[in-house]
Amino acid sequence: MQEYHASKVVQFYTEDWKPYLNLDISNHKDSPEIIAEMEEATRVSARALMGLRPGLDDVWKKLHLALTRQTTWVEDAAYLLLGIFSMFLPVVYGEGEKALGRFLAQLLMSSGDMSILAWTRRSGTFNSCLPTNITVFDQFPTTHIPLALEGVKMDKITSRLRTTSLNPTSIMRLHD
Repeated sequence: MQEYHASKVVQFYTEDWKPYLNLDISNHKDSPEIIAEMEEATRVSARALMGLRPGLDDVWKKLHLALTRQTTWVEDAAYLLLGIFSMFLPVVYGEGEKALGRFLAQLLMSSGDMSILAWTRRSGTFNSCLPTNITVFDQFPTTHIPLALEGVKMDKITSRLRTTSLNPTSIMRLHD
């Protein structure tokens, strides 16, 4: 799946180097037959397969899709994400679960997407703010990240804080 997403153009061939399904098109990513087979093999919807492109966008969605990948080595769960996010990270076999921590730290710095931190369960050994396993991205974040306040609404809330004492109710209202 990662090679499929990381490449703009994909050509599939049979073992005797003939175009797969005898398709005579320049990009097999445009083939409904190939998309259907990829959907079945990866258990990722055709819409998601066709819509995702390499890069730092749709971070949580890409992490969510990648959690279904099965790898032989623990660190490969992190390394398979490199092409999906168009990132470079030195590969250090033997580092185990620290690879995911290194990858997520780099992804956080490169993308600025704070949703990477919106997870629960066991912390990793690389950093306590980062998970030990990619399976924490099994559900899309909803309640962890509040909507941003902008303009007049932010001014109104912050000006009220300047004129009143901070009590637990005010603090919780500001947080919410």
